[in-house]
Amino acid sequence: MNLQSIPRRSEHVAWSQIDQEAILLNLNNGFYYTLNEVGCDAWKLIDAQRPICAISDEIRSLYAVEQDQIVHDLCILFQELQQEDLIIILDSQPERHE
Repeated sequence: MNLQSIPRRSEHVAWSQIDQEAILLNLNNGFYYTLNEVGCDAWKLIDAQRPICAISDEIRSLYAVEQDQIVHDLCILFQELQQEDLIIILDSQPERHE
């Protein structure tokens, strides 16, 4: 995973936002996960189009945090989400069909 990697939500994840948190349900194993406010904002930006660097820029515009810290925290979050089979990390830009 690098800053140009593109996260995509797994198709077998249902989710809902409650207040400022995201509640994720892995439909394959029935496990629930909770993301805090920043994690919820990052989750909403995962669209299989935006690379991690663009997501970090969006998060930085919402919170007063240094870019290096945001990138570090997002990479940890995305690694954990990937390990739990909640997202897939694509290593290149998706093909665009015109």
